[in-house]
Amino acid sequence: MISEQVLELLLGETKRERFTGKLLTLGKQSSLISAEYLKKRAVTYGVSLASDSDFPPTIATSGGGDDCLDDVSILTDLGASSVTSLDFSDYEGADVIYDLNRRELPEHLKHAFDIIIDIGVIEHVFDIAAAFENIHNMLAVGGRFIIFTTCIHYIDRAFYM
Repeated sequence: MISEQVLELLLGETKRERFTGKLLTLGKQSSLISAEYLKKRAVTYGVSLASDSDFPPTIATSGGGDDCLDDVSILTDLGASSVTSLDFSDYEGADVIYDLNRRELPEHLKHAFDIIIDIGVIEHVFDIAAAFENIHNMLAVGGRFIIFTTCIHYIDRAFYM
């Protein structure tokens, strides 16, 4: 989920190096972020948004409220040219269904993404070595992997803590 805290980290990373190219999220992300809040925090970080020109935001169908942006709007607003989501199942409407525990990565996913973002998925994968190998192989040469994972105060939430 793209919460206020995750947005702060994404804005900090965007300020350090602008998002460009194809972006993959591990898991379909919901959002707690409104367009107004995104613009306000972007100004604080000195980050220009694509919506400052003529980017039409999309309101999320799930998340924190009626005015929350969807994950694609937020991440393209930060500079990604496209946003794809990957998940184990189609339960939340991911674009690509793939189990990160598997060791056979489909050809169309190899070196396909310039940025991969994990917001709380990797700790749910049993074979963490296979997952990191898959992430590495999905990244284009020179790509970035950004990970936000929980590590404390979530008893029985995941395989790893």
